[in-house]
Amino acid sequence: MIKNLIKKSQIIILEGERQSGKLTFALYAVKYLLQKDALIISSTESKLFHRKLDAVFNRFETLHALKRKTERIVLKDDWRSLKEEHTFTLFRDEIKRLFKETKKKIIVFHRFGLFFEFQDRFEIEGMFRTIIEQAELYDKQVIFTISTASDNYDFMSNILCDFSDLTLTLSESKLNEREVHVSHSIHKIEQELYHIKGLDKTLSLEDGKSVLSLNESQATVEPIVSQTPVNSKEKIHVLLVAKEDQQSEAYDLVKYLVANKKMFQITYVSSIYDVPQYFDLQPKLVFLFLNRKELVKEIFIDLKKRVPTSHAFVFFPQQFIRGEDRRALHKICVDEIFSIDFQLDDLIIALEKSIGNYFYEEAMQNIKFNAHVFDRKASFDSIIGSAYENGIYFSLFLFSIQNDHENSIVLGRNNDFIYHDKENKYIYYLALNTRQSIADTITYRLQEKGHNVILEDIANALQIEKCLAM
Repeated sequence: MIKNLIKKSQIIILEGERQSGKLTFALYAVKYLLQKDALIISSTESKLFHRKLDAVFNRFETLHALKRKTERIVLKDDWRSLKEEHTFTLFRDEIKRLFKETKKKIIVFHRFGLFFEFQDRFEIEGMFRTIIEQAELYDKQVIFTISTASDNYDFMSNILCDFSDLTLTLSESKLNEREVHVSHSIHKIEQELYHIKGLDKTLSLEDGKSVLSLNESQATVEPIVSQTPVNSKEKIHVLLVAKEDQQSEAYDLVKYLVANKKMFQITYVSSIYDVPQYFDLQPKLVFLFLNRKELVKEIFIDLKKRVPTSHAFVFFPQQFIRGEDRRALHKICVDEIFSIDFQLDDLIIALEKSIGNYFYEEAMQNIKFNAHVFDRKASFDSIIGSAYENGIYFSLFLFSIQNDHENSIVLGRNNDFIYHDKENKYIYYLALNTRQSIADTITYRLQEKGHNVILEDIANALQIEKCLAM
């Protein structure tokens, strides 16, 4: 039974999408399953968090006792500045102090992912280890609520699974009902699936056979609302065709554009001769990375016959492709041909056109910024993180400044961003939708405006860790 699993587990993860009822279940577990006092530490803005909890407590009479038995702590409004100034050492020291001083037996970390900005992701494991050590030292139970929509979720999910005793995944099954799935447990699992249902002012937890009994009248903790339904359309099937020794930068770039998008389903193929066996998958997009001598025209013709809606993209490891060669390739049903120096925008336009969906353009609109030139590295890194999380390709150029002056740095395009590190005499130049081949152009542009710079390093979206470490 889930009640026994929760009672026996010291480190508990509650994960799910937004509005999946994670906080609801956490408070329910504190009051009815564990029946202990709790300290709630939230990353949510103070007024919003307290207003949300107060509204819940005021609405449901049976939770008044929980209001008195919980202590709430939120991060300061300027916590990002404090974190940047003192690093996460201060944060860890504060966590240790809270564990030592609180008399509460349960500590809930609400929206744990938001304690970290994108550039802080390498701090997550250290912070998690600190929390576990303190929980063991002071005999506390810890509950984390984690949004799967968090920018850092993919990075921290393996860490959390490795160290947690119990992971429960919550999802909407129908209006006013959530599924609670036991995703991981170090203890024996008797049943994997449960349902938590909210009706009027009651909340019931069902194991599929009966409603779990409570010691007092049941209550809902927060309103359970309907989520936007998941797009039920079939995924677009993609074939990536390349021998192992042909997995070039172009291959990695195309993979980056489609691999982390929910709308695509990728199949990796090691030879052009194996492509016909995947025709039954009805691939919409076929990307082939090969030499001209490896071209088998019959395969392209058969592909278009068997899958008329398919689009074939061919990448050749040569710098120039003649017009007559392009015409010949179009005649055998190759839709797009790219040389080694192709422009990223050309690929994106062809890709969006072929599927009738401007997914990349929409992803660009998710990148929010108030400036193009930054005087804080953390703000600049947040643009890098946002681009990476939205699947936007970019290149990052690091220039040393030989003789700095007061001239403002002029950007070339709307998709360019700069961090001017005046103290260490560096210019960080971030170019979205741009390959590294533009480095000479950017260098010339900066020098033309009077900045005596030398290109020191280059990285791109495929090297995200290097980008954030530069």
